[in-house]
Amino acid sequence: VGAFGEPTVGVQQVWVTYTGAAGPLYGQWQSLDLARSATDDLLWEGTLTLPAGATSDQLQFIVQAANQVGLVSLDTNEGGYYTVGNDPGQVEVPTQPASVLALSAPATAGYGSDVTLSATLTALNGAPLPGQTIIFSVDTLIRQAVTDDSGVARASLPLGVDSGPYLVNATYNGSPSYQGAAAAQPLEVQKQASELALSPLPASVGTGATESVVATLSDAAGQPIVDETVALIVRGSGGTYSAVLKTDVAGRAPLGLIPLPVGSYTLSAYFGGSIPAPVSATYTSAYYQDAVPQSGLLTIVAAPDTAPPLTSIGSVPADPSASASATFTFGGSDNLTPAGSLTYECSLDGGAYTACAGPRTYTGLTNGAHTFRVRAIDAAGNRDQTPAFRSWTVTAATPAPSFPGNAVLDSFNRANGGVGASWEGLNGSAFYKIAGNKLDVQVGGALVWKPTAFGASQEAFVTLSTIDKRSPSQGVLLKVQSGGSPNGGAIAVVYDAVAKAVRVSTLRLNNPTWTIYANQAATFANGEQLGARALASGEVRIYKNGALIASVTLNAADKALFNGKGGKIGIWTIAAPSAVMDGFGGGAVTP
Repeated sequence: VGAFGEPTVGVQQVWVTYTGAAGPLYGQWQSLDLARSATDDLLWEGTLTLPAGATSDQLQFIVQAANQVGLVSLDTNEGGYYTVGNDPGQVEVPTQPASVLALSAPATAGYGSDVTLSATLTALNGAPLPGQTIIFSVDTLIRQAVTDDSGVARASLPLGVDSGPYLVNATYNGSPSYQGAAAAQPLEVQKQASELALSPLPASVGTGATESVVATLSDAAGQPIVDETVALIVRGSGGTYSAVLKTDVAGRAPLGLIPLPVGSYTLSAYFGGSIPAPVSATYTSAYYQDAVPQSGLLTIVAAPDTAPPLTSIGSVPADPSASASATFTFGGSDNLTPAGSLTYECSLDGGAYTACAGPRTYTGLTNGAHTFRVRAIDAAGNRDQTPAFRSWTVTAATPAPSFPGNAVLDSFNRANGGVGASWEGLNGSAFYKIAGNKLDVQVGGALVWKPTAFGASQEAFVTLSTIDKRSPSQGVLLKVQSGGSPNGGAIAVVYDAVAKAVRVSTLRLNNPTWTIYANQAATFANGEQLGARALASGEVRIYKNGALIASVTLNAADKALFNGKGGKIGIWTIAAPSAVMDGFGGGAVTP
């Protein structure tokens, strides 16, 4: 079977699939792989042993071929199938005498070069045969050319094959008038010369520099040689360093960082052949000759160290962790400072970085999310700009709340009606009343516990049985300075159901306007307890169901009034007619 394809992706495989028009092969389809002819690259051959009772004239077959990129062609003789001994494309054997093909090709050529081939086609009488197609091939490389008026066809083949011996083939498949002809000639594909260069040389490189000297590999035409192995060796007063590198698309092999101290060195570059220690290896290219080794003077000088170290974390606590303590180990690396000479700074939960050493242990951690960060510092003072970090969650058993520290003063468990004689301020039924053993807010306002004033550190709390969702203020009063009114000075701590936040406000004597501190995000549900502590230090703490949820530090003017003073405690509501409260209490506390 003759098979011919695109010259740059020659035919890789040819096979026939056959059956029988009659006999034992009838109704069966089987395939037979063909092999390329040893004398003609375009001819594929195979032998089929027929089963008993089958004859060659019963065979019908189709032909398929695949090229080097996997594309497959199919010839079914236009659906009529082929039979043995009957080629529908066959022409009558030319009656003219056989033609003569003379091939001209070089005996040797270098890898990657373009080799020029020519063939002269003449009749036996020497007359040139113009306009005829000649096929040139070397291994799997194929080109076609048409003869000119002198019977000469010329083609150029790029020798992209390994070095070694090959045959150059020229084939003329004949015509209706002339029989075919072929010619062959040996061709030795030789390795191409290579050249190695180092730049810059002599070179002066600073310690820690990531760019230094570059080796460049090129062929005889000065074109870059890609993906070949180059060895670079630095020897000198401070020791020896080597690197074995692959050339990039520009034929370059950058030496990069040289981990040697200040001093004088010799840099040598090798491509192919025997490479000395510390590489101690032999490299052989299938395409290029060994290059002449290159060498030159390299000086490493002291340079400012601006490269930061890198930090890594080793052992870490479990996540989540049932322990209120956590231990971390960590380490680092640097381009110049030895790992053992690096120092570290640690930070917990966004706090300031402080000097630390591993292992670092934290104790007394609260429940919730935590983040540990650590950064290395090298001898030049460079800090890791991307500290290593670990986040985890503590789920240790929650201790019994320390708030409140005082008992309930009024549980409101009495007959419906007024709030009673223990309350002063807006204590009329238009403002507050007892209903269903709870405190039912009407107009609201300041309701102050009358019997006792408490010390400079005090607390108050109340259960928000029903929260008025439209009210900005439902909570407690602390350090009420005069009678049943906050006008002489008081601290209010409230839940804002509209903003879903808790808030501290203060009112000072001779200052009729409340000082309102920033909201702290929080959400309360019906039946939850709101509490607060005003400490002698000027700190106001806010609690939800006994847990601290926010803290506010008073300004200087408020501290001047409240820090050294006690006062009464009470309830404070604004625009909360739907609110219901229960379990009011409080008293003095120890800071």
